[in-house]
Amino acid sequence: PSDIRIFVIAEALHRGFTVDRINALTQIDPWFLCKLRNIVVMEKRIAMEEASLSRDLMLSAKQCGLSDAQIARVLNAAAGGDANGDVEKAKNLKTAPKWSELAVRALRINQFKITPFVKQIDTLAAEFPAC
Repeated sequence: PSDIRIFVIAEALHRGFTVDRINALTQIDPWFLCKLRNIVVMEKRIAMEEASLSRDLMLSAKQCGLSDAQIARVLNAAAGGDANGDVEKAKNLKTAPKWSELAVRALRINQFKITPFVKQIDTLAAEFPAC
């Protein structure tokens, strides 16, 4: 095990490995592998619809746990640009990244009106009135 293990597993999922096969090779709990597979599936959905990113897809991506930076990376890769949004690297390739983390955040907040929120949880289990 190393700190890059999760990225190797994500790459295996991108290449078509099943959760069962990865579980057999790594002994990682299938529940965790399914959560990682959901992220990979969401990235593929974003890549397929990069030209027409909808509010519903953005909301699903955020609910799945993707960051604005991850969404930007997937959109850039789908558009044929630099997957990491690296401007210097993109200059060498003669293609500037179309999406940045800030551009995705602006789209999410300003146009789609998707903002994070926290729900209050009553941890006193009705022993005392919640404030």
